[in-house]
Amino acid sequence: MPLATSFRSGDQIQSGDPNSLLRFLLEQAPCFIIELDLDYKIVSINKTVEELISQDVIGSDCRQFISAEHRGLFEQMHKKVCAKKKPQTFELAGVGPRDTVSWYQSVMGPILKDKKVVGVTLIATDVSPQETMQPDMRAKNQFIRGIQQNMPIVLYRLNKDGIYTESVGKGLGRLSMEDREVLGQKATDLYPGIQGYIQRALSGESVVFESSGTKDGMPWAYLEYLFFDSERGEGAIGFAIDITDRKQIEQALRANMEQLHTLVEHAQVCIHDIDTEGRLIAMNAAGLKMIEAENEEDVLGLDYLEFIAEEDLERIRPLFAKALSGKPSEFEFDAFVHGKRKRFSSSFIPVRDANGNVVRITGISHEITKRKRALDEVAALEETVHQQEWSIQRLQEENEQLRQQMANWTKKKMLTKKR
Repeated sequence: MPLATSFRSGDQIQSGDPNSLLRFLLEQAPCFIIELDLDYKIVSINKTVEELISQDVIGSDCRQFISAEHRGLFEQMHKKVCAKKKPQTFELAGVGPRDTVSWYQSVMGPILKDKKVVGVTLIATDVSPQETMQPDMRAKNQFIRGIQQNMPIVLYRLNKDGIYTESVGKGLGRLSMEDREVLGQKATDLYPGIQGYIQRALSGESVVFESSGTKDGMPWAYLEYLFFDSERGEGAIGFAIDITDRKQIEQALRANMEQLHTLVEHAQVCIHDIDTEGRLIAMNAAGLKMIEAENEEDVLGLDYLEFIAEEDLERIRPLFAKALSGKPSEFEFDAFVHGKRKRFSSSFIPVRDANGNVVRITGISHEITKRKRALDEVAALEETVHQQEWSIQRLQEENEQLRQQMANWTKKKMLTKKR
């Protein structure tokens, strides 16, 4: 049986006729009560807006009376009610009296037959006067509702015993739960280890904390804000944000940083960081060994350029300035370590922040004193060999000259004897 058909003003209530009384009550109801089939067709309606009668709407597609921008929401709610078999509450704009547009606070629920959904009921209350007086409130409500429906958050209330009495939001999806499933449960059953925070909130404090655990082998984590429910004078109100993905990213970054730190510490070359003022802010173990420092604290804050020999400083200083502007470089320089002259091969590598600004310079250096000495010795040996080769060549030339002179003298001598 349809919920009702339109009841005209002035119709008489038949004594002892419950249907007549029901129609009268529905007619006088301050809201529209509509029965829809699964194809959005209007089966019955208790009353219509001015300038329309029931015959104008019965059998029509209900969506034609809804503002175009809200038809998608209406269809979504219709599908959700049919799928979950549970009522849904929402607001939308539709046809109002005298060709106006009205706002309706709506509740849609399933009509069940043999446990199957055969249609839906729609109870729509015109809240346009409120909307006219409070347009900003509507925008804020829609904004908040959008956050609740789409963001990984949970808004909840606890009574004085720490039991959930209200819960709304998408954040419980991480635990494969819906809002209604937590109602009546103790918060500590879902989030072990937060009893202390709950007690502090129930006693009047505002607390911020992280809760975490696993569900079916999968990790979860929430950042929670909990404070005393001053409106009711007892209990607490909570706001939880699902930070599981963020925590997993942070954990992966920490693992990468630890691995990088291990590699840096065990590298056989000097790896050091210099701030934008030219001061050393970090150096690995190999670097400390190269400059014969006992620990990192001995070098932190020192001017990097003061390590460089004076004759190389004019060449290196501009390279550091270019590194601050983002240009890397490679170079060699001499430095005095405890009075001993050493040769180093090094580089300036700019490190940028998320905005692209250079925040520090990383240097990779290794000592090449022995290699430089060996190269110098090889160069000196080559020069010696070259000098010796030149001397040998001169001796050979002189010997050739002497040989020619001897030959000429001998020939001349023999000619003189023949005469």
